[in-house]
Amino acid sequence: MMTIDLLATLRFIAGPSNARILFAAATFAAFPVAHAHHSRAQFDMDDILALEGTVSRFDWTNPQVYLVIEEENGTEWLIETDAVAVMTRSGWTSDSFVPGDVVSARFNRDRDQARTHGLLLSIQTPNGEQLVS
Repeated sequence: MMTIDLLATLRFIAGPSNARILFAAATFAAFPVAHAHHSRAQFDMDDILALEGTVSRFDWTNPQVYLVIEEENGTEWLIETDAVAVMTRSGWTSDSFVPGDVVSARFNRDRDQARTHGLLLSIQTPNGEQLVS
């Protein structure tokens, strides 16, 4: 079995002075998703809120898909979901919601209750379909 010494190979290709820089760059390039992920510790998993409101924004982007839902009293909630790939596997599409859709959502509230921010558990679409995060 043949093994490859990556640092020795980089020294050969780039010279001894640039090998460590190339090694660090190659290491960070190999793991681009690691820095984008964050913990769910900011959410109180025992505090589940139910909200009926109108979608004012739907962001189908990575690292998380976001919805902004406005209550009748004008309060806007930023609702966080998972990454696009996860949401796609759960049946979501980039057309799942449009501004003006009336929805019912269940989510875990941010531990900082001064923030109107939550982690989605489920949401009912205007046609009655139940989607989960």
